[in-house]
Amino acid sequence: MNFTLYAGPFELKFRWDCQKKPIDLHAASIGFYRTKPENPLAQVRFNILLPTDSLSAAPDQAVELPQNWRVWQQPGGKIILQVWSGLTSEYAIEAVIDPGFHSADIRCLSSHPTKGRLEFLIATVGVWVISHTVTKYGGFMLHSASILQPDGTVLLGSGQSGAGKSTLSQFFASDERYKLLSDETTLVVKQNGQFFAYGTPWHGILMHGANAGGPVDTMYFLAKTPENQIQEIARSAATVRILREIFLPPWNAAITETVLDAMTDFVEHVPYKILGFKKSKDVVTFLEEHA
Repeated sequence: MNFTLYAGPFELKFRWDCQKKPIDLHAASIGFYRTKPENPLAQVRFNILLPTDSLSAAPDQAVELPQNWRVWQQPGGKIILQVWSGLTSEYAIEAVIDPGFHSADIRCLSSHPTKGRLEFLIATVGVWVISHTVTKYGGFMLHSASILQPDGTVLLGSGQSGAGKSTLSQFFASDERYKLLSDETTLVVKQNGQFFAYGTPWHGILMHGANAGGPVDTMYFLAKTPENQIQEIARSAATVRILREIFLPPWNAAITETVLDAMTDFVEHVPYKILGFKKSKDVVTFLEEHA
């Protein structure tokens, strides 16, 4: 079984060789299988292989990542990523990734109960690989809501858990003039000297997203306040806040430096402000009036 998933300007081509048929394709992701970008920047191939009874033994130099993942690079250059499972309290998924992040061979433990779940595999390995692929194009993966505005530009709303990404997304999603690209994870890519933002299939609690995008208009750092308000923020403070929300690869110093350079470039060229908003859809009108 072969299929293609699109995330912004990237093609994710899957070959499903696992004996168990893929299940649990959520309706929110359907558009990411049907909407092909006009000029894809890159193609990444994922081969879902037969389950295995055991994963590779991790060497002493393996790096433990905050997401309960671990990673190391083999002498030949290939990267091994293993994903921890809270269901079975063990590392249950392994991806062997080529050094250029163009392909990955993925296996689950044969004992894992979700080895046939398509969304589970895409969410774990797919987001990790694409967050590295995008660094080759002056971009990064960002924890952020993204909303496509009527003029074709994208509004970003970023913040830590509880800041209001999903709440803001819900208000804009209820207005037919706007299109919610993501309530959780956004791809930011520099194209033709301008930063573009795209929705991804790695959605948050709203279980909604759209494979579309546009040039970034403004980035808002979100906060819940009694009344709607916009505040200016110094560049140094904005840089620190964005740094908290970017997918950084701490296991690789060279890639980390590339991401930090892209982030610095982003802060220099994209307007940013603090948006405090109350829990009311009036925030949509408020932003229109203060654009």
